[in-house]
Amino acid sequence: MEGIIPSIPVADINRAVEFYQQVLGFELVRITGKDEVTRAFLRAGNVRLILRSVSPEAPVDYRQTGLSDRLMLHVPVRDAEAFHERIRERVHVVREPVPRLFGLFEFTIEDTEGILLTFSELPT
Repeated sequence: MEGIIPSIPVADINRAVEFYQQVLGFELVRITGKDEVTRAFLRAGNVRLILRSVSPEAPVDYRQTGLSDRLMLHVPVRDAEAFHERIRERVHVVREPVPRLFGLFEFTIEDTEGILLTFSELPT
């Protein structure tokens, strides 16, 4: 195996794509549509992600559950403190940067659907 690419259901694909592009710095690779489902393929460095639209009746808001029951994605970054500083005014921070093993930092935010994204610093 050479990785995993999550396909995340979103209620508002335009809002989600804008968040991942404008706030988190992802690049939109392409958008496709088939059978009333739109898929947006995004990337940032080695991270790949697919956002897919769902029908209006489908429950997608992860905020309806407790934090420990939500979908969480762990995203490695080179400098978690600097990344946090860059985006902190534009996101809902669930957990501020905290030192982890060997003084490395990580923090957690919530995306437009309530999915938790934990950004963890990579050891150098």
